Amino acid sequence: MTSIPGLAWCGINILLTGVASVLVVVLAPVAAGSGIPHVKCYLNGLNIPFLVRGLTMLVKGTGVVLAVSGGLACGKEGPMIHIGAVIAAGISQGRVRFTHWSMRSLRHFRNDQQKRDFVSAGAAAGVAAAFGAPVGGLLFALEEGASFVYQRLTWTILFTSMVSMFVLALFKTVIHAHSFNFTPGGLISFGTFTVSTIPDVFLHLLSKVGLLV
Repeated sequence: MTSIPGLAWCGINILLTGVASVLVVVLAPVAAGSGIPHVKCYLNGLNIPFLVRGLTMLVKGTGVVLAVSGGLACGKEGPMIHIGAVIAAGISQGRVRFTHWSMRSLRHFRNDQQKRDFVSAGAAAGVAAAFGAPVGGLLFALEEGASFVYQRLTWTILFTSMVSMFVLALFKTVIHAHSFNFTPGGLISFGTFTVSTIPDVFLHLLSKVGLLV
């Protein structure tokens, strides 16, 4: 196996991160950063141009892949929340701006309130897919995102998070050739840990008591 010189590694990293930076600066400056503060501001009533556009989502996804491949200390948690919000906003509109295609059955959702609720559910779906925690997605939307909370929205967000987790598990079973195995968690995994000794069990229970306190 041949070794690659350090300068070659540096050159590859610079190229990947440079392409990611150019994409953001030229095509979608609003795609910079994690996207979580932008989504929270949007849900609190601040109008941010091009935040929930399809081009922003493409630049965000491509930029994250290139940045992580280039060795930058960034992850996919925040971008997944932003991408989920963009997808949900697009579904609420039910039309494509450039082709003038429109889905008539979704015209009732084309208002600010419905779009805001869809974005809240999309952000929660991103959290659920990233961490494998549908309830975590719901709590994120209620505590950090949504400014207007009511019972129907709560159930909508929870259902969306559960569907997001189900679809993620379904794709993972297909990719890893499992037969309908829905036990794996989200896209972020720290491996499998086993508790085999009495001290480990004691420490585990002690940590749970600390969380309850």
